[in-house]
Amino acid sequence: MGGVISSIQSSITAITSVIRTISTLNAKYQALLQRIETGPFTPVDNPTESYWMRDAPFPEIGDVIGEIPEEADVVVVGSGITGAAAVKTLYELSGDDVNGDGDGGKKAPRIVVLEARQLCSGATARNGGHIKCTPHEEFSRLRKTLGEERARKVVRMQMRHLDVLKKL
Repeated sequence: MGGVISSIQSSITAITSVIRTISTLNAKYQALLQRIETGPFTPVDNPTESYWMRDAPFPEIGDVIGEIPEEADVVVVGSGITGAAAVKTLYELSGDDVNGDGDGGKKAPRIVVLEARQLCSGATARNGGHIKCTPHEEFSRLRKTLGEERARKVVRMQMRHLDVLKKL
C-alpha cells in the first residue's frame, strides 16, 4: 500500500511541476505577445538637452532633412557614434573620393541615415561615457580575468579609440 501512495505522491509532484512550468512559460509567452503588439517605441517628446548641443558650432548641419530615396545600398538607423562610424567606414572601404582629393576610387554606396531628430542628438549627444578611458583602473580588473598580455592589449585599444573618435 505504501508503494502505491508513494507512487501517487510522486505523480502529483511531477504534475504540479509540469503545471508550474507551463504556467511560467505561458506568462512569458503572453508578455512577448504584448510586446510584439505594442509596436516600436518612439523617442520621448522632450529629451534632455546636453549643454554642448545648446551652442553647437554648426547647428545647420544637425537639421539636414531631405526626401528619403526609394532605393539605397545601406540604411543606417541612428546618427550617433555607431551610425556615424558605420557610414565613415563604408565610405572609406568603398575607396570613393569623398574628400575631393582627386585620388579617384570606386563608386561609394548609396547610404541613407535615418534619425528621429537632429543628427547626433540622441544618446551620443547626452553621454560621453564611451570616451572615458581609465587605464589604471581597467588594467587591474582585466588582468584578473584575461591575463597580463591580453589586458594590456585591451587597455591599449581603449586608449587608441580617443584619437579615432576625434577624427570621426
